[in-house]
Amino acid sequence: MTFKRIYVRRYSDNGQVVAYAEHDKGRTEGSLHYEGTRRRGYLPSFGSHMHALLAAANRQGLRLERETW
Repeated sequence: MTFKRIYVRRYSDNGQVVAYAEHDKGRTEGSLHYEGTRRRGYLPSFGSHMHALLAAANRQGLRLERETW
């Protein structure tokens, strides 16, 4: 899979944060959610699949872009 662009977009009207990975087969997206426990704390995450895609794109030399709409 060849990645074209990876970015995180924050929508200013409702505060939603979504990560996108555009590749030769289309586009994959994942919404931000928090994982963890009350005792250990909560960490923001886009899910393991999305993090794996972002890491693969990073290995191909792409940098994560940030946008606000």
